Formats: sequence, structure tokens, C-alpha cells
Amino acid sequence: MLSLDNVFDEESFLAFNKRVQDRLKSTENVIWCCELKLDGLAVQHSV
Repeated sequence: MLSLDNVFDEESFLAFNKRVQDRLKSTENVIWCCELKLDGLAVQHSV
């Protein structure tokens, strides 16, 4: 699985997209699905 690493701008994402297309040996556009990921979420309940 390829990792996005630290992609924070369009140029970095386009470079990642090109690496994926090159690996797939595809000339078609890749369709992406993105989901929000929450890490370290904590909930505290006080009475």
C-alpha cells in the first residue's frame, strides 16, 4: 500500500497521484475517496 506521507498541498498530491498511475501502468484517471480520520479522540465525563 502506498502512503500519502505528508501531503499538504496540490503539487504534492499530484506527484503522489502520478506515482500511483505509473505503478498501475494506467492512462485513465484514478478516482479517489477520502474520509476524515480522527486519532487520539478522548471523552471525559464529570459528575
